[in-house]
Amino acid sequence: MLRKILSVTIVASLLAFGGIANAITFDEAKAQVEKQATEKRLTARERTEAVTVLQNLVEKGVPVEHASRVVDACMDKGIRGKELASIARSIESATPDARDEAATVAAAAVAHNYRTRDVVKTVEAVNIAVKGGAKPETSAKVVTRGIDKGLSGNAIKKAARNYGTDIKEGTPPEKAMERATSNMDRIGSGIGHGTGIGSGSGMGSSSGTGSSSGIGGSSGMGGGSGIGHGTGIGSGSGMGSSSGTGSSSGMGGGSGMGGGSGIGHGTGIGSGSGMGSRR
Repeated sequence: MLRKILSVTIVASLLAFGGIANAITFDEAKAQVEKQATEKRLTARERTEAVTVLQNLVEKGVPVEHASRVVDACMDKGIRGKELASIARSIESATPDARDEAATVAAAAVAHNYRTRDVVKTVEAVNIAVKGGAKPETSAKVVTRGIDKGLSGNAIKKAARNYGTDIKEGTPPEKAMERATSNMDRIGSGIGHGTGIGSGSGMGSSSGTGSSSGIGGSSGMGGGSGIGHGTGIGSGSGMGSSSGTGSSSGMGGGSGMGGGSGIGHGTGIGSGSGMGSRR
């Protein structure tokens, strides 16, 4: 009886998905899961749990190939047992017309190395947008864009919520999509970058007079400043001293820090000479 129900569900899902040319049957998907479970050296219990998740997803209306992709991706990334079950439950809790897209999003998040809790959040994001009035397909596109950008699960949920709100308030779908992707692009590119270059030079000179003594002194000061995308400050100082016939040293240092990177440098050169004459 279960096999019959599964067969009907699978055929209906495949037809809705757009054909069966590249489709796989439940038995084929099950065999694939069991094969991968063996290769990954899963325990008998973990293998059974993986097959059960596959079966439950299909029974809930997720196309076989999509359900299989979720399970395969999870096993490939070492997600099994309770974590796998948690992801499956999030897909099953999506509205019936969005479970296909929810599975697609989950598989994408897993493939991008998202942690289990963030995978669940990406699936919840699809549901949030759909409940706001957006179509499952476009909702999945918005969420997938966030995944591709590497945004956090919370950031993706926020973007999906805003997208659903825009749709609910009557914003044209194209405009709402444009706004959602633009916001995520801005969040995704929020990386500070900049360069700061500071340079400075200092020169000191001295002269010394005295009876049988000569004193020379010099000082050098170098300062630099660097300003990056955020802020960069570089500073440098140079000190020179001399005695006798006159000697000096100059040191300059600087540092710059930007939102991304900033480089500041400074140089200070001190020179001096002192000479004494005896009359």
